Amino acid sequence: MGRSDLEEVLQDMASAVIGVLKEHRASGRNVTVESLCLSLQRQQSLISRLETRLMAPGEPVRSSWPRAESAGNFRGEFQKIKEGYLEKFKEALSVIMDEEYPGLEGAALKRLQEHQDQLDRCEDVESILPLMGQIFQVFQDYVVQMGSERRRLGHFVGVMNKHFATLDHHIRGLLQAVDADGALSHCAEEAGQKIEQLGSSLKWSHTLEQLKARMEEQLCQFQQLIDERKRKDEARLTDLAGKLTQLQDRFLSMRTTFVQLQKKTRLIPRLEQQALLDGLTEVPNRRAYEQRLREEWARYRSQGIPFSLVVLDLDHFKKVNDTYGHASGDQCLKEIAKRTSQALRDSDMLARYGGEEFVVVLPATSKDDAPAVAERIRVQAEKIRFQCGGEFFQVTLSLGVAQVEDSDGAPEDVFHRADRALYLAKEEGRNRVVVA
Repeated sequence: MGRSDLEEVLQDMASAVIGVLKEHRASGRNVTVESLCLSLQRQQSLISRLETRLMAPGEPVRSSWPRAESAGNFRGEFQKIKEGYLEKFKEALSVIMDEEYPGLEGAALKRLQEHQDQLDRCEDVESILPLMGQIFQVFQDYVVQMGSERRRLGHFVGVMNKHFATLDHHIRGLLQAVDADGALSHCAEEAGQKIEQLGSSLKWSHTLEQLKARMEEQLCQFQQLIDERKRKDEARLTDLAGKLTQLQDRFLSMRTTFVQLQKKTRLIPRLEQQALLDGLTEVPNRRAYEQRLREEWARYRSQGIPFSLVVLDLDHFKKVNDTYGHASGDQCLKEIAKRTSQALRDSDMLARYGGEEFVVVLPATSKDDAPAVAERIRVQAEKIRFQCGGEFFQVTLSLGVAQVEDSDGAPEDVFHRADRALYLAKEEGRNRVVVA
């Protein structure tokens, strides 16, 4: 066996062991400490047999070696080859240790650093064997620990998912809330800050324990923020509920008032009508008469349409009250008003002016036609026979007639002339019509 052959054999053996380690790293398959140590032992056994054979006394030296080399020189060359093999093996193992498990820390990292220092001090393959077992035991312990960490991380992630689901629910609730005083924007700003802090925790945490501690701290603060916001919202909703109750009470009160006003409004026309009627005779009263007189006066002044007034009074009505009583007197007034209304046109108006005095408004009627209407009223009243107990009695009327004239300065002037004509009829003997 020549020198080059020996170097090639040693290189192949080193490549075999290093290849096993690299295959383990590339494929991710689990390579036990026992299998790696067994492979190394086989390689070391082969080296030992070669060394025994080559270094045995009397072993012939092949022609491929220089003739001048003695047995000592041959042993020196072989030792250099072994040392080169050892350095390459140590270098490959160190690279694998640095690249394969860069995340080791704590006690595992300390143990690995100690083994690396021991590896640097190894001078032969035999001393590497026990160190190999220790190094790969660190890796196995690390793998077991990582499996446990993964399970704990899975549980932790599940818990965090629940927290994030709750957080998402509350954030959506906050975004849907209506807060006119700007509290929502302040809360959203604080929530954004908490999320940024949570992201920083994920970025700067080196271990699962650190990550859990930072996330739990941030989520606790986030929960406090949400709880505070919920308390404020509940207080605001309570205040709004109170205000809503007050508004409902006010609305009900306003509705009741409105209903009452509606009823009163519906009664207004009826009340107005009643206000313009005489309570006893149920014919228009003096107020209604004055309103109608102003209307006829305005029509006369604007269109020149004349109108006439008939003022009538019951003769000796005081004697009727004194003789037959006020009830009989009231009955006389009611019957006279009824019969007089029947003698008038629909456009005419009979009103009770006061006491036993009435006034008739005759629109579009001149003093040539008005006396005939007054006479018809007088005759109707004269035909009435009143009875009180077993006694009958009769009531007559005195009437004064006047027509509006250009010389009248106000509508009352027409009434005054008709009233003077009435008193003239009384002076002339009553139960008659006098035209002014």
